[in-house]
Parts: sequence; C-alpha cells; structure tokens
Amino acid sequence: MSDNIGLIIRSLRKRVNISQSKLAEGICSQSEISKIENGLINPYVNTLYLISRKLEVNFNDFYEYLDSSAYKEIESFQSRIKEVVAAGNFSDAMQLIAEAKGLQSFEDAQMKQFLFWQEAVCYYLAKNIEQAFILCEQAFRAARKAELKEQDIEILISMERMYNGSLRSGTHITHLLNALNVVSEKLGAANYKLAVQALYHMARIYYGMQSLHEALHCCKRGVHICREHQTMINLGELMLLQGDCRQALGDLGAALKLYQYATLFFEATESAYAFNQAKTRIESLS
Repeated sequence: MSDNIGLIIRSLRKRVNISQSKLAEGICSQSEISKIENGLINPYVNTLYLISRKLEVNFNDFYEYLDSSAYKEIESFQSRIKEVVAAGNFSDAMQLIAEAKGLQSFEDAQMKQFLFWQEAVCYYLAKNIEQAFILCEQAFRAARKAELKEQDIEILISMERMYNGSLRSGTHITHLLNALNVVSEKLGAANYKLAVQALYHMARIYYGMQSLHEALHCCKRGVHICREHQTMINLGELMLLQGDCRQALGDLGAALKLYQYATLFFEATESAYAFNQAKTRIESLS
C-alpha cells in the first residue's frame, strides 16, 4: 500500500469538506483516522472500503489511485495551474488546463470542477467576463451533491470578486446571491468559518448594488457567528464594511465607531493593509 495513503485520505477528506470525526462516524474512532492521516498506522482493507464510501470515491478506483502515481500527477497539475493562473499567464494556463482535461486522473467530478473554475479565472483575466461567469456556474454545478465542499465556496468567492471587479448585474448575480445564502444557512454551525466568508461576500455584493440595508444585515449575521464561536475570521472586514454602509446612509457617528473597532481587529491580526484602510476612513471623518 502507498506510503502516501494518509496524505491522500487527508486531501480527499478536505476536498469533501468533512472533519476527521465526521469521517470516523460508523467506521472507527477519530484518533484512528488521525493516526492514519499522520502515517502512524495503515487502515485495514474493510476500513479503507468504508472510508472510500464516505469520501465519495469508488473503492476499486480508490485502491488503484492509492497505488499509482495518479495522486502526485493531480497534485502537480493543480499546483502548476494555480501558479500560472495567479501569475496572469492566460495562454500557458489554458494550455495546462487542456492537457489536464486529457488525463484520466481528471475525469473525477471534483477535478472537472477544478478545471472549470481555473478556466473561468483565465477568461476573467482576459476580460471575457460573460464566459468567466458561465464557467464559474458550470464549475459550481459540476460536483454539487448534498454536502457543500470547500472548493464550492472558493468558486463562489471567485464569482463575487469577478462581480465586484466588473460591476455587473442581472441573473448571474441573483444566482450567486442565492448560492451564497444557501452556503451561509447550511454551513452555520457545521463550518462557521466558511459561513462567515459567505456572509461577508454577500454583503460586498449588496454594497456594490447600493442595497445597504441588505449588506448590513449580512454583516450583522457574520459578526454574530464570529462572536458565538469566539473567532476573528473576517471580523475586521465585517466591521469595516458595516462602517462603509453606515457612512453611505449618512450615519457618520456610527460609521466612525465601526471603523475604530475595525482598526482594533486589524491590529490584533497584524493586517497592515486593512488597518491602513480603516485609519484612512477614520481620518476622513475626523
């Protein structure tokens, strides 16, 4: 059996967005999953079979996947594609994506979703916004099942950034808002960090549409989750955006107070750029 089995199981588990304890339910203990992922023990065949079902991977394919170079091939291609896309090299990225589409390793639904997503980012960088949105929507639908996965959320966040970068409106934005709302409602307690991200990006869209009260509502929901789980994930950003909404509504006193709160969170998390943004807003109101 592959020496990488623990790493592969961890990678697949994160891809379907479940915790070790969730994966362990009905199979073994959470500590056993932890030991497998850290390479301390190898799973029995029947345990591996049950794990493969939980991870939505065909057992026969899973066994072949573990004992071949497929895992390394996928990881290598994904890393290369992300690097080239991040560098804004449209033609090289599209060539790599075309190559990946021809590989058997990328016939899996999650891999197809990844390729649609990266292709969408390429089209966005090439200023073809309409095609970028279409591909993002295809990506979101490509591997959708009952449970939302982390890659689904990343795709929605990409779509929000495309929207704010292009100031588009219409059916694409309606679909995006609906999808983000589903994320925030479904994930809530299960994955509060992703739920907060979804609410923050919903608020950004509403703010861009000048739907200020809707934006404030999303921000308040996000802040409530942050306080409930005692986390500062996106908390400063939510405070800053609430301040922008209050300022746009003419409530300058409330805006100033929210900007001041935001600086405290940005200072605590050492977010220098965001801290300076908040300070600039405070100075403009002083």
